[in-house]
Amino acid sequence: MTDKCDEETGKIMTLNELFEICNTLITTPLSFFQIYMLTKEWRYSRKKTVVIGAASILALLALDFLVCSRMGVNRARDIVSVLNFTTLLFLYLFLPKYQGGKSIFICFSVSLSMFIGNAIAEIFGTTVIAYRLLIKCAVYLFMLIVTYQYFRRPFFTVMEGIETGWHRLSAIPVMFCILLGGVLWSRNMYHDREVKMIGLVLCFAAGIIYLVLYFTFCSIQEQYRMKSGYDLLQAQMFSLQKQLEIVRESGKELDILRHDMRHYIMLLSACVEHGDLEEAGKLMNSLELSLESANKKCRTYTGNILIDAILSEYEGRAENGGIRYDVLLALPETLKNNPIEFAVVISNALENACIACRKIPEGEERVIKVRGRTEGKQFFLEIANTFTGTVRIDEEKGRPVTEQAGHGLGTQSIEAFAEKYHAYLRYQAGNGWFRLRLVL
Repeated sequence: MTDKCDEETGKIMTLNELFEICNTLITTPLSFFQIYMLTKEWRYSRKKTVVIGAASILALLALDFLVCSRMGVNRARDIVSVLNFTTLLFLYLFLPKYQGGKSIFICFSVSLSMFIGNAIAEIFGTTVIAYRLLIKCAVYLFMLIVTYQYFRRPFFTVMEGIETGWHRLSAIPVMFCILLGGVLWSRNMYHDREVKMIGLVLCFAAGIIYLVLYFTFCSIQEQYRMKSGYDLLQAQMFSLQKQLEIVRESGKELDILRHDMRHYIMLLSACVEHGDLEEAGKLMNSLELSLESANKKCRTYTGNILIDAILSEYEGRAENGGIRYDVLLALPETLKNNPIEFAVVISNALENACIACRKIPEGEERVIKVRGRTEGKQFFLEIANTFTGTVRIDEEKGRPVTEQAGHGLGTQSIEAFAEKYHAYLRYQAGNGWFRLRLVL
């Protein structure tokens, strides 16, 4: 009977040791997952990065498990913690595309979130290790959700816009990691009420600091959006002014032609009466060239003077760049009545298409196609152009990515239009064609 009880006790102890090992090792894969969420650009493709990261984490966990099983969890905990942190630090400093202060800030911010998870599990946990493990997993899951849903996007915006100062900003998570690490490694948190309070205050203070950082990031993101919007507005207003100047010039030429038409008719009548057919032919050719010149400056595509002016302007640019230009666009009544924002979309899309086509080597096909039609209550627009090289589409934002500073504002403007009018916007690149599709 005693042997049986001892055997059951041994099983219970073995199960507790297994939970202790899981409690120690679970931090490593969750840390890498959170780091992965907060990193936008990688040295390799995302698939290769995941493979390298997963293989490294699995190898590290196998080594951790071996060390814990040989030395015991309590003796091996410090060794495993230092080993895992060092490995993750080197792994993360190697894999991202950008290096330096940004990587350090992300790495120590994730480390801090793991410290907070450990501290909360120790503060509110019980003597049952399984419950403490459950609390730790719940805290980590909450942090991952908050990071993905709220912190990630404004953080990416700030990362893209601010290049310096990240080393100084990294002092915040580094300081809290040192303080919380000291409290956790004191081994008194679970039993000492004062140490628990210190740990709780540190967790609360870290949360407040990052909440302030979140609102700061959101504020900076809004400032960048407003600045980009202002720059876009300035550029678009300049573009629209140019289109309207073309309309005015075309209108003036047509007015002059209408005014001079009676003189042409009088001269033609005189030539016919005198039998001077050669001179009559010259007059007809002159009139035809004048009409063609005015027509080229502002052709009628849709019946809307602003849209037609923009389409005419880019027809001229396409002709000068050796680009075949094909337009078949029928506007719905809603856009005919309020065409200004839609005109900006057309202008930005055609500007990008012309730039892409001009990069194609001479002798290869350069084509721009504009198609727009109404089916039922929906309006479908597609602007397609040939291109050379590669175009990378941002998986999250669904728009083409540019590495050049100051570029990509046109696509941001189009995206803002789609968001405002709840339109479906999609970019596709393949088989030598780049396509913008918009459904209103």
